Amino acid sequence: MKINQAGLLLRAAGALAALAFVGASGASAAVVDWANWTTGTNNFPSSATVGVLPATNPSIYYNGSAIFRQTGAGTDYWSPTTPYLSPQVGNAPPAGFSVGVVDFASSHVVGVAIPSGGLVMALAGLGSATTPTEWVFDTPFTILSSGPGYFGGAGTLTQLPGNVLRGNEGSGVILFSGTVSTVSWTIVSGEQPWSQNESATVMTIGVIPTPGAAAALALGGLLAT
Repeated sequence: MKINQAGLLLRAAGALAALAFVGASGASAAVVDWANWTTGTNNFPSSATVGVLPATNPSIYYNGSAIFRQTGAGTDYWSPTTPYLSPQVGNAPPAGFSVGVVDFASSHVVGVAIPSGGLVMALAGLGSATTPTEWVFDTPFTILSSGPGYFGGAGTLTQLPGNVLRGNEGSGVILFSGTVSTVSWTIVSGEQPWSQNESATVMTIGVIPTPGAAAALALGGLLAT
């Protein structure tokens, strides 16, 4: 369809006004590109990588001690979804995509191939009701949401000084500060695995699209119509 210059300018102005309104109102939580894990190993240490994700298209990876990774089938550890939703995050991780992280002293790293607009981590069952687990990150973070998850209990996540996350059967989402491409952590205390060769915490990560990328996609879509 042919559009004259005046019409194009009007569409552009309308698109920018709409984006400005959304940004000012803050009414909508971000749609997170959660990892769709595709490959990896199921022994100690374990690794997992993902393929292309929608919108931001980063390549996400995990390296560390883990006993399993789910690639689209299996237990839905992200049910119920309530602990993973917040004013900042509008969608819970997809069912059947997760990594089982070994919850005793070991080192772990997650990352994306390109710096993200926001790197988030979802957790299910960090620690137990009587034995808390502490993860020490190399990057500052903020707890966005927490609550009772798949394993029941209070689902408590607590932020301690020194970038320490403590969980008592904790389930929820944390956001790492700034534009980061990798995050590493160590486990200084943890509960025993569920059973021999099985981990105690389920983890996945996701990317919040950068505001600039989201604006460009929205503007392009409006101008194309």
